[in-house]
Amino acid sequence: MQVNFSELSDYEARGRIEKFSAIFSLVILGLTICLLGLSIYGLFDVDETRYAASAVEMVRSGNYLVPTFNGEPRMDHPIFYYWLLAGFFQIFGFSPGSFRLVSALFAFGLIMAVGRIVHRESRVEGGFLAGVILATSSFFAYMARVAVADMVFSFFLFLSSFLLYMGTFDAKKVDRLMIRAGVCIMALAFITKGIAGAILPLLCLFFFSWLNGRLKRMVSALADWKALVLFFLIALPWYVALYLRMGPEFFHAYIGESIGRMVSASSDHRGPIYYYIPVVFLGMFPWSLFLPQTFFSILKERGFSLKAVGENISLDMFLLLFSCVIFIYFSLSSEKVATYILSIFPALAIMVGLFLEKVILREKVSDLGLVTGAYAYSICCVLLAILMIYPKEYFPVISEAGLSKLLFYPGMLLLVGAFFVGIFTVFRKNVKRVRVKIFAAMLIPQLLFLWFVFFAVLPGVYEYRQSDLQKISRFLNKAEDKDSPVIFYRKFKPSVVYFTGKKVHSAKSFEDVVAYTSNRKNAYVIFPGADPSVKLTSLGTVSGVYRGKLYSLYKVRLK
Repeated sequence: MQVNFSELSDYEARGRIEKFSAIFSLVILGLTICLLGLSIYGLFDVDETRYAASAVEMVRSGNYLVPTFNGEPRMDHPIFYYWLLAGFFQIFGFSPGSFRLVSALFAFGLIMAVGRIVHRESRVEGGFLAGVILATSSFFAYMARVAVADMVFSFFLFLSSFLLYMGTFDAKKVDRLMIRAGVCIMALAFITKGIAGAILPLLCLFFFSWLNGRLKRMVSALADWKALVLFFLIALPWYVALYLRMGPEFFHAYIGESIGRMVSASSDHRGPIYYYIPVVFLGMFPWSLFLPQTFFSILKERGFSLKAVGENISLDMFLLLFSCVIFIYFSLSSEKVATYILSIFPALAIMVGLFLEKVILREKVSDLGLVTGAYAYSICCVLLAILMIYPKEYFPVISEAGLSKLLFYPGMLLLVGAFFVGIFTVFRKNVKRVRVKIFAAMLIPQLLFLWFVFFAVLPGVYEYRQSDLQKISRFLNKAEDKDSPVIFYRKFKPSVVYFTGKKVHSAKSFEDVVAYTSNRKNAYVIFPGADPSVKLTSLGTVSGVYRGKLYSLYKVRLK
């Protein structure tokens, strides 16, 4: 038998070109989604401005142990994310992009990690699909450009769980190096968001091991004193230093706050047990339309059981269990915030990517899952487009904010996507490479939709929500009587602290306003709306400094 080395060389060359093209395309797409135009609009209240103001206070005070906001300790989360924000602030300066760059880089890292994982399990085309699915999932793409800790935590949580799985089950022998790497990253999750960063990876590994009758292997893998030492060296120093600084108050201020969020929540963060179902569906749209087919395919291959068949320990089964554990954990938690569930998006993207890689690139595989998703996509896009093109009928607040025209164009993009996907699906027997074209017809409108939202809609939303507070802050920065107290009446917004660097008092009642203005000559009071809702004239002479649509500033010369 003779081998044609020239043909083999050409085949290898084509394979390398395809691999390079897929990786290069994913890198460009990821960088565009995550990094382009981070400073095109400012930071939003309340979370972005609160985190950013805390980082600025950390740098200016030199206190890198206890994070503060508005001059008061902020103990809702551990220190690591504040360190990252403070570091980027010192390197890149005071701008929205500096603070958002942290989330953007970790999101890009997740996109590339997902692509590499699927490439390892399947082939480079599958890695490209999974990376693209994650990058263009609506909620993930948005969170990649938001200055909050959730993207960093999701990176650590997902990667530590994956490395622990790989080190324990991927080879015949336990990979100690992989286990230790996973434990180190788990420690970083622990000092980013607290105890959940350690509990969740271990819970996932425990349930997976238990279901597959491999608890002894898991215990053997984790019974590594070097891994434990690494975890404690990374995770404990800040907690110990904080305890030495605060004493017993540490348990009430930090540990009590962390546990309290699990068992009780404020009225703003409550929700039903099914709260995260629409979050996942809308947040991963349009690729969430393939989740039922993906789950069915995974379970069907294993006889509709989460247990392994023989020695067949598979990554997709672990990712399915990982997603279920995270989803159930936060669904049972009393406090519900949409960003908490972000960590399952990489796992879902890998599973959907592996499913679509089989359906799209392998002609012998049935296209039923793709077709049902395509029809569902066309129907959902039409419904969403109607809501966006005619928002006055359904969401009057959008019309009041002047965003109706901006939403018209994304709505039209959804209609274009629905049209082409519907056409390709209906006439799929007469179109060459129709599966690839259906995927492309879903991807391209989604990309354009995201870019339009990032570069047109969100700047418009920022102008409506934040412009009054930004103008008020500019005046306060220029005011000659800089020692006069600044009081925010009722609806306190952190952006004033972020823009001015001043201490801003939060007054929930008129009595609080009186208390903050005692023994002062002048005071500035910020009100929701154009006119004050309390009688400031009883305190002294009142002059309107700025009157906006949402917020107004009044100066009071006290009697």
